[in-house]
Amino acid sequence: MFYIDGYADKYQKLNGFEVKVKTSEGDKIGHISMKPTTRAAYDLSMRENTVDGLITMDEIEKLKSGYLYTIKEDPSNIYFIQTLSLWEQQLKTKNFNAIRCNCKITVRRKGFEDDMADESWIEVYKDVCASISETLSDSKNFNAGFEVTTIKVIQLPIWQIETDEETGEITEKVREIKENDSIEVKNLISNDLICYIHVESVDNFGISGTIKLQGTQDMRI
Repeated sequence: MFYIDGYADKYQKLNGFEVKVKTSEGDKIGHISMKPTTRAAYDLSMRENTVDGLITMDEIEKLKSGYLYTIKEDPSNIYFIQTLSLWEQQLKTKNFNAIRCNCKITVRRKGFEDDMADESWIEVYKDVCASISETLSDSKNFNAGFEVTTIKVIQLPIWQIETDEETGEITEKVREIKENDSIEVKNLISNDLICYIHVESVDNFGISGTIKLQGTQDMRI
């Protein structure tokens, strides 16, 4: 049973930030209020980049975990929704958790091109907005899931949304990243190369809208 929460709906539209959400049916407009998820000092990147709050949309049923959004007043910052609460009573408003993208990545995989006899690095995904953070040695003491050699953790949206330039048709697919893929990491703004990461571990299930990668420096490229 859902009901229209008149207060939340009106408050969000009057005082919330207007956002543009990239969905499988094109861009949708919504309104959000958000705050930092944590004040913890042990991971400064998570303190800076993770947020939670409320999002209100007229077509809220078309919103999914893993969708990107930008704020109208600050379009240079790109966020993606990691989790979206499905157990809300409001008709148009949902609780969400999101993370700010601080890099863009290109994923490559060893394989055979149609006209080549030898294996080469084949581009799988290009310029995907993502979030990258360092893995310090002491943080591994508090998280048993870290690989011993992991130096970077990358989080990216699970959905690959593309628009056909000729027909305008929008397609949505689940991204598939595999162990031993190579990740090229670039600065989101300047496009400068940051590093290459060798994927050691892929977690598709821990966070519903997120693919979480662990990796070390890639010496193969």
